[in-house]
Amino acid sequence: MHIPHAKYLGIGASLLASAGIGTGTYFAIDKSNLINVQLKSEGFNTAVEERDWATILDKYKLATKNHFGTVAEAQKETPTGLKEKCKNALQNKSSNRKGYLVARQWCVKPETITTVLTRGKRKVLEADADKNIDHPEWQEVIRKLNKSTFAPQEFKNAINSKTGEEAITAIKAKCHELTNQNNVTINEDFGDKFENTREWCSIKKPDDK
Repeated sequence: MHIPHAKYLGIGASLLASAGIGTGTYFAIDKSNLINVQLKSEGFNTAVEERDWATILDKYKLATKNHFGTVAEAQKETPTGLKEKCKNALQNKSSNRKGYLVARQWCVKPETITTVLTRGKRKVLEADADKNIDHPEWQEVIRKLNKSTFAPQEFKNAINSKTGEEAITAIKAKCHELTNQNNVTINEDFGDKFENTREWCSIKKPDDK
């Protein structure tokens, strides 16, 4: 994937990656959209139920990064305060990168990565090693990985010196780690896992699906 916006922002993709910030999804989004609209288009549910806010807030306070303010401020956050920050953030433009990334994690209903991507018209590829499904799609993933200059090193390493079925087995194992039911939006490292799953473990569904 070509990510031309990085140079205009004055931020290199490698620098963002080293800071623990995914690049693929953010640079591909429509930055003219409101964050609320953009998140819905990606499959996130911004209609957070009242019962979910306590769970979100608990995780928000424990997180070491990706807050609306400082870590110290996050540790003192209240349910009302977080809801108000989310309300405001969702009405900002997606060009507000920090606002988009924070809202994507803390202003949406807690759900698995697979649930979000499926709703966002992505097909999450079958990563079960015992199921020979989506074979052509996995071959395409391997091809993209081999050509990519921005793929995560862990994915590159997984298929290093491997070809054919051995490479597919290796990449499926990586994707299986990402698509399990424990990986939800409120997890500490959700952002990177979401973007890696979207880029390397799923494909866009045809428009008629």
